[in-house]
Amino acid sequence: MRHVLFAVALLLAGASAPALADDLADSVLQRLAQVTSRHATFHEEKHLAALTTVLRSSGTLAYAQPAYLEKITLEPKPERLVINGASLSITEGSAAPRTFDIDSHPALRALVDTIRAPLDGDVETLRRSYTIQAQGDLGAWRLTLLPSHPELARFVRSVMLDGANNGLRTIRIERPNGDVQTTTIDPVP
Repeated sequence: MRHVLFAVALLLAGASAPALADDLADSVLQRLAQVTSRHATFHEEKHLAALTTVLRSSGTLAYAQPAYLEKITLEPKPERLVINGASLSITEGSAAPRTFDIDSHPALRALVDTIRAPLDGDVETLRRSYTIQAQGDLGAWRLTLLPSHPELARFVRSVMLDGANNGLRTIRIERPNGDVQTTTIDPVP
């Protein structure tokens, strides 16, 4: 009888593992959403399959709910990227900004949502484009996003979001061609 109970317990534990991961993902995203604005510095490394050198950049990040995200690259060359609602604007150096309507470009929309939806705590948006796997606990967590649509999978192999409590610390984006972009976020005290 003990063997039967043990076997049933193992089956139940295995069956509930995805539910626990969903619960953790939901809890992490709820905590991230509780912070309505963020300011931080970032350091980014890009390992491109076509290059032997690592490309490094650094600058500042700003976020405000519900849909504003700004990335100002200071080094190695100035660049400003602003996402505000359905508008994306990129300014390189002193050049005039280039503006795009995110809603007119589904792949761009999905990539923007990859970063913005976790900060908004928008589980529905993430689950429309990705399968979410969660590991750890609220004190130290990792969310792995795997594209659930072939169109998005052309641009993204996986996204790993690492953090603690209500803070996002690392964003790692792997592309199908082998390129890897890792952004480390340092909160401003």
